[in-house]
Amino acid sequence: MNYRLRKVLRLSSPRTWQDLGLELWWKSTHQRPAVSGLSWHLPPDVRQRITVYWPSSNVVGALRKWIDPLRAGLSRHVRVVSSEIPQPYGGIALTRFVIDGVEHTVAIDASDYPPLNNSCLDCTCLYFKMQYSSEGYAHANVLPGGFVPGSLDLFPYLPHLRSRRAKGRFACEVYGRFSLSYATATRQAALERLSKTDRFRYSGGDNKVRYSRFLREAAAAKICVDLPGNGDLCFRLIDYLAVGTCIVGLKHRAVLHVPLVPQQHIAYVSDDLSDLLDVCEYYLKNEDERELLAQNSREYFDRYLRPEQLAAYYLRKCLDHHSGCGQP
Repeated sequence: MNYRLRKVLRLSSPRTWQDLGLELWWKSTHQRPAVSGLSWHLPPDVRQRITVYWPSSNVVGALRKWIDPLRAGLSRHVRVVSSEIPQPYGGIALTRFVIDGVEHTVAIDASDYPPLNNSCLDCTCLYFKMQYSSEGYAHANVLPGGFVPGSLDLFPYLPHLRSRRAKGRFACEVYGRFSLSYATATRQAALERLSKTDRFRYSGGDNKVRYSRFLREAAAAKICVDLPGNGDLCFRLIDYLAVGTCIVGLKHRAVLHVPLVPQQHIAYVSDDLSDLLDVCEYYLKNEDERELLAQNSREYFDRYLRPEQLAAYYLRKCLDHHSGCGQP
């Protein structure tokens, strides 16, 4: 069956129309909250001091999925101008932060893999690495880049998703939906264990659904399983944190700009997945601990990963670098 026919069939299904109706309602009733309670201090005159020149959409292509949330966050704080900035490095967006009239070239590396692009590193003032290795790097100007959700559509959906989870009307006990196109062996092993167990009710599989349905399914689960893709950090992890779920997953070899704390924000399992079912069962039986993890994950997202928060982190690091270069 070709792609065009599959798309027509998907759009003609009642479930798709239900999804579209909910998405339209959620977006039409959404009001963007005011910026408040930033986790990184920005000076009151930051909008007057900083202009960010951002690569235009036709230049960055597929990278938009990674950098658009950051641009949205930056726009809440400073002036952001589209610019035809050359982009010679695959998986990396080059930007220009002009602070007090001084230009700083800033790279945002969204590659799925830990190694740095040394050619890019040589020509940038700051290099934000999204898949930042937990072992660190021997370069002072390489910083953790954080990570972003699967889509900016998350934000009009979020109040409804959180409300649904808060009601505690769970449709399943353990949830995880993973394409087998990435980290195939790991995902197959996890899915086999989850789908064959009779210790709890598992929902998910290896088939894709619309983004809004995936989020609703996650919000209706007591526990959500996180697995790596090409990179250890995935959109799925950030979506789980945003909804505020109890997350069980493999230990990440990449770190966020504010590291996740085991048993506070996420429950890790062994690399061979041998205790995956045990850990899931533990949190199913210990509701207080499970819901504390869920609450902590939601608070972590609000404090550090909302676009305006992540953007404030980038701006703070750029201001610190600017000051360190002898600028006022």
